Amino acid sequence: MSNKKILENISILVIDDSRLIRDMLKAILKSFGVREVFEAGDGFAGFQVLSQHRVDIVICDVFMAPMHGYQFLEMVRAGQTPPGVTGQIPPDTPVIMVTGKTMKLVADNPDANWDAILDKPIDQNILLEVLLCLVKEKGLGQPR
Repeated sequence: MSNKKILENISILVIDDSRLIRDMLKAILKSFGVREVFEAGDGFAGFQVLSQHRVDIVICDVFMAPMHGYQFLEMVRAGQTPPGVTGQIPPDTPVIMVTGKTMKLVADNPDANWDAILDKPIDQNILLEVLLCLVKEKGLGQPR
């Protein structure tokens, strides 16, 4: 089965405070065949998107304001949402963290509960490999 076929039923939320990074990731994900790509400029906005749309995978930057990626991840895993956001976010939602400071983040957070962490600039081949692994491991992408 082709990668595009595997990813055609997947929806992804990209959370990054850089419009350029969001646009780049959106284009890459669409080229992979991802059905739907949502975007948000910070963790709080990400929760707002998650409360309104079914999302299979989140790709989240670490260093953002006012809610950075690590705070976002902790709240997702705890099944919490920030004040003003309604809806239930599944705590097992796959989260891929992206940052330019990967080794420091891993060293500072040895017990972090992300599904994957990628360096910026993002290598498209590695991103595709991670997405395909998550789809397979988590049973994502079933026709809706």
